[in-house]
Amino acid sequence: MIEAYDAAKTADPDCQVGIAAKSVAITWGGDYTGAKSVSVRFGEKNVEKGLHTKSADSIAADVLAYGGSARAGNVPGGNVFMVDPNFLSYTTTPIEIGAVVRRNANNDPATLALTCESTSGYKKAEPYDVPDNKEWHTATWKIDDAQFVSQWAYNFTLDSGKYDIQSVTVTLR
Repeated sequence: MIEAYDAAKTADPDCQVGIAAKSVAITWGGDYTGAKSVSVRFGEKNVEKGLHTKSADSIAADVLAYGGSARAGNVPGGNVFMVDPNFLSYTTTPIEIGAVVRRNANNDPATLALTCESTSGYKKAEPYDVPDNKEWHTATWKIDDAQFVSQWAYNFTLDSGKYDIQSVTVTLR
């Protein structure tokens, strides 16, 4: 919960930062305290369940990829992720990050590279080579030292690439 101030209602006209007595909750689309996992599913409309991208629903480049809802892997902000702070924040705990992906319609070679916040800063995980575009594939990374503090306003990224992405899930192990 944060408090928001209205400078126009402060007693001091020189004060540009003040607060009217009003509390504003920052919503993450639900309470993910105690959840075992959070996820986001892409398509015409994102379905965010405690996992969010920097692009949110504002990017018009959402695609309905052949064979199901998805988003292109090169959408600006679509590969930058933040978890609900009630799900995982500051606590170091083993997690698994999974991304359901396939190559683009041209079947261009695609590699997924994960960069994740950890106890020693941002670290790159082993890249995942997407096999083909005939079906959806799940790339998974097990991370033992994840520590999500949003140092640069995000918790992990997937490199942009020539792939379609259907969903991403973060699970406590």
